Amino acid sequence: MMSSTVQDLERFTHFAQQKLSESNLSLEECLALWRQVVERQELLDDVRQAEADLAAGLGEPMDEVFEQVRRKLGLLS
Repeated sequence: MMSSTVQDLERFTHFAQQKLSESNLSLEECLALWRQVVERQELLDDVRQAEADLAAGLGEPMDEVFEQVRRKLGLLS
């Protein structure tokens, strides 16, 4: 079984080879673009998971969560 670090390196290598062959990006620009792509995908994955959790009844409305936090902090009047 391959470690996630090795898999990440392989994915980045493939991404970099493709982007560098298609454009005049520097390696640093390519790395910055890779980070943006990865962060965007992680955000989308998190949103999809949150939607699935809510659909499964595993979440609470934000106003209720904020009220609980205010109550715990003694901020309710």
